[in-house]
Amino acid sequence: MKYFKIGVPQEMYETIKENAKAAKTTEERFIAEILNRYVLDAHIMNSKDVCEGYIECGPLNLELANL
Repeated sequence: MKYFKIGVPQEMYETIKENAKAAKTTEERFIAEILNRYVLDAHIMNSKDVCEGYIECGPLNLELANL
């Protein structure tokens, strides 16, 4: 396992602290989960798939928005 030492602005730290508390986890585990989702799970959707999804769901989104 590798370890990183990072610095974040106080406002970001407060947000991390609040979200970790809400998730009933430590700040370290919360940050690790963010990295896991951003780095490891990023391959789940590529930009082509996202674009096609928006095109496919566009009419439905408009219909729902106008209800």
